[in-house]
Amino acid sequence: MGLKKKKQYLPYLFLVFDLLVVVLMGRLLLGDTNKYQDPWNDAGRYRCYMAAFWHGETAATQIGDQCSWITTFGQHKPMNTQLRLISFMKAAHFPASVVTYFSSQSPTQAFHDLPQEYPLLVVVPLSLGLLGDSSSYEQTFAYFVIALTIVIYFLLVHWRSRASALAFALYMIVGTEWLLGIRFDIYPAFCTFLAVVLASYKRWNWSFALLAVATLLKFYPVLLLIPFLLAQQRELSSKKWLTWKRWQPMIVYCGICAFVMGVSLVLYITGTLAPFGFFSNRPIQVESCASSVVWLWNAVQHHTNVLAYRNTFGSLNIFGPHTSIVSKLDTYVMVGGIAFVTWLQWRRKIDLAKATLFLLLVIIVTGKVFSPQYLIWIFPLVAYVGGTNRWWIGTWLAIGFLTTWIFPYIYASAPGLEAVPLMPLFFPVTIARNMLLIVFVATSLGYYAVQRPEKLAVLTTSQNVKDLLKVEPQITASTELVVS
Repeated sequence: MGLKKKKQYLPYLFLVFDLLVVVLMGRLLLGDTNKYQDPWNDAGRYRCYMAAFWHGETAATQIGDQCSWITTFGQHKPMNTQLRLISFMKAAHFPASVVTYFSSQSPTQAFHDLPQEYPLLVVVPLSLGLLGDSSSYEQTFAYFVIALTIVIYFLLVHWRSRASALAFALYMIVGTEWLLGIRFDIYPAFCTFLAVVLASYKRWNWSFALLAVATLLKFYPVLLLIPFLLAQQRELSSKKWLTWKRWQPMIVYCGICAFVMGVSLVLYITGTLAPFGFFSNRPIQVESCASSVVWLWNAVQHHTNVLAYRNTFGSLNIFGPHTSIVSKLDTYVMVGGIAFVTWLQWRRKIDLAKATLFLLLVIIVTGKVFSPQYLIWIFPLVAYVGGTNRWWIGTWLAIGFLTTWIFPYIYASAPGLEAVPLMPLFFPVTIARNMLLIVFVATSLGYYAVQRPEKLAVLTTSQNVKDLLKVEPQITASTELVVS
């Protein structure tokens, strides 16, 4: 009887433990409140965006010098400016009423000035900071971000294991402690994570709807259509090719995206197209894997002194010899990496969760930009897929530590932003972080490539059984052997 009574109290003890963990995690992630007083950080930039969107461009400039950039027309603006679009409409014989309407659009009007690098739906999470006092936008914004991070922790406890949730908390504390509260990236990461989980329960319509929301918050999840569509079509392969149920999730995704983008075009066509020009013209960012290759290539030839570093497109970028070649090679490697991950999923060597995670990792490794907030995209999935695997935990804690070392600490030690790459430790630490990430991705994909498809069936079955997802670490450890 005594043992039975003790077991009755276990759920409450675990709940108390979880509450202690999330309180500690929340406090550490909130960090020093002084960082929210900096009007030039990302959250301060979001405040300018929201003032310009809700009240017009003039309202943003009234906040102070921190928003003066919002009225400038820099090189990051799309080539298809409003005047060129209007000229195209006239040449294509659009109705006069349509041409007149789009000609009258102006960022000085309310609901017209859209964020220059994000889709329209990002207005929703960025507006949450306005719910507090007007002078405390950054702190209010951070509270919502950390609250959503805590929600992810409890979802991992429920759907995976408490050990996986603890790993997630460690990843976030070590890798995103300074950055999380001033970035909105947890929102698309949450939608992507929830889409993966719902897909494991065959809730395809909801899964694709969440993937659409993630895409409309930040464009990168659009590439995740590949693994999601492959998994969904395979699940319904017994049905006829043109049946409604087979294509309903994809129609849901396209419908949501088309509706939101249509509203965005009606509000401000130039602002809607701005993100596409922004990303297509971006150079190589100094923290990316491509930048490490460029620097090493020039270092071998003793030409690092000819490299230049400039703050453009909202990031610190590298310019000089070999950048164009490396950029093209990066594109080829990205296409090859995406194809290889898709092949692994097609051969049933990895499931949807792994395919989603490794597709994101391929994008990060081969992209022209590797900002520290990119870790926020993947940490929920790393905890969900990797679980208590020691190799995964050790590797990702090291990657998170090195990323935090780079930003903010090495950045803060430089006399100016464009002097950051000239700091003695910058490229050694950045190259070490990038090499560790590349080795992890390459060895993991190689490991799954040589596994038999039958091995995946055991793991997939266990992951889709709700009771097994809720077991405690000592039981989950046996399941983790399948991964390792």
